[in-house]
Amino acid sequence: MRDDSAWSRMVVLLDRSNVRDLLVKAEQRATERVGKTDWRDRPHLVVRLLDRTSSQIIAVSWRDPLSCHYGHQAWRASVAAQPGNCVISGRPIHCGDAVYRPEKCEPPPVNLGAMISAFYVNSVLRCAGAAQSAAEAGPFEGTFRR
Repeated sequence: MRDDSAWSRMVVLLDRSNVRDLLVKAEQRATERVGKTDWRDRPHLVVRLLDRTSSQIIAVSWRDPLSCHYGHQAWRASVAAQPGNCVISGRPIHCGDAVYRPEKCEPPPVNLGAMISAFYVNSVLRCAGAAQSAAEAGPFEGTFRR
C-alpha cells in the first residue's frame, strides 16, 4: 500500500540525500550570480542609493525578488575589473571606470559582481545639494526600477 500522506512526503523531502542535492544546486546558483555584472534582465530589481557613510563607502538598498533583499548594504569604492552596467542608471561600465561594489564578506553576497558608477553617485550627491551633508539630506532618490 502506498502512503501519500503529507507527513510521508515531508519525510521524503527531508531525506538527507535530497537535502544534500538541493544544497549543492543552491550553492551552484549562488556562485553563478556572484560574478553577475549585468542585472538588466531583472525587471523587478529595485536599487536605491541611501547614503554616503564615508569617502569610500555608500549605503545601498537592494531588492530583487529573484535573488535577495539587502536593506542597508555597504558598497566600497573600487575600479571596474571587467565591463558591466550600472545597476541604477543602466549605463555601460568599462574596465578601469570608478565604481562602487558590494563589500566582500563570507558568505559572499549574491550581488557581489554588481556595480554602481561613481559618476552616477557623485551626480546624485551634487543634486542633493552641495551645502547639505549626506546625513542631513536623508535618503537620495537614486531608485532604479525597470
